[in-house]
Amino acid sequence: MVFSTRISIKWSDNKPSENTSTVVMTSHKKGLFVDLRPFSPLSLAPNPDFPIDWAMTGREEDAGPSRTIFHHLVDSKTIFKQIEARRKGLPAPETNDQDLGEFSDNGDGDRKEVGKMFNDKSGIIEPYIEVWRSLDSCNTTPYNFGFIREVEKEKRTLFEVPEYCGVLQIAASEDTEWEGMIIRLGNWIQGLVYNKRPGLQQPLSAVRAWLDPQKDWQIVFRYGKDAHVMPLNFEGLEGDRSTVDGVCWTCVERS
Repeated sequence: MVFSTRISIKWSDNKPSENTSTVVMTSHKKGLFVDLRPFSPLSLAPNPDFPIDWAMTGREEDAGPSRTIFHHLVDSKTIFKQIEARRKGLPAPETNDQDLGEFSDNGDGDRKEVGKMFNDKSGIIEPYIEVWRSLDSCNTTPYNFGFIREVEKEKRTLFEVPEYCGVLQIAASEDTEWEGMIIRLGNWIQGLVYNKRPGLQQPLSAVRAWLDPQKDWQIVFRYGKDAHVMPLNFEGLEGDRSTVDGVCWTCVERS
């Protein structure tokens, strides 16, 4: 299981920068992931109606030494391109539902990812370098976020709780109106849900929350009118189901 945050991204010959609060949660057994990249601060979002640079769910695939293929299930960029094409009466655009990253040690405990992808600002495909940091999902809080690395988890002093990994999913094959995924790692959870009913201009909802042992779940980031259908308090076993306002989630992984 991996609970990681992006430290920076560098496009071509530009300087490294970071204008999002990116968190990726990846499950232990199946490599399922939820990747949310809201702008930080939200007030700087180019489109205030959708203050997220990119939101995805998907599955990782090992592609050889230090190489990973990311298969996208729900992808905000693809969805909004399709919505725009329908609005203009154009054919659905070609989509790339996967990307490839090559990883290496950054020399300071962080990981470096290199690859090529479309840069929204330049409008072309460019080489990029991303720096990622794996965090301790049990001891990281919103107040020390980014500073307690996963490799330091043996030094736990805050919350002596077992690392919990649970994945809830709405499979596209089982539901024609909804698709989504929620992942909990330790004291953190985040999810993304896609309302596929025709005609919606903002069909995505997302949530990121932290479990404060004294106060229950505390919302760190929330967006969209359907965020309430994500069951944050689910603690069932693999195969169990949870229904919220008619939306049925299945636990597809638990460890």
